[in-house]
Amino acid sequence: MASEKEVIPLHVLKEKLIFKSHEELSPDEMEEINNEISNIGIENLNQDYTNPVHRGMIIALLSLCENHQLSPFYPLNDNPEHSSVEKILKLFENDLINAFALTSI
Repeated sequence: MASEKEVIPLHVLKEKLIFKSHEELSPDEMEEINNEISNIGIENLNQDYTNPVHRGMIIALLSLCENHQLSPFYPLNDNPEHSSVEKILKLFENDLINAFALTSI
């Protein structure tokens, strides 16, 4: 039986990004961050964890993951406004992708 990976709490990831910026993130921590961000429909950010601007945007995204304003309407697939929400999230994702690209070092 394969063992499951332990989920790293979001507050632990945020604290490491904020207070321990000199420490590299482990592959498990980076994977957890990517999983959490993809759970809110955002992928392909091409983030650089050594870039302070990227770290700040990642911290903001992890805060959004913890306190997503759409959570009262979950599951979104059952909501009549689902297609509108999807369009808005896609625009948001594209803006983030551009911001990450423009702030790359």
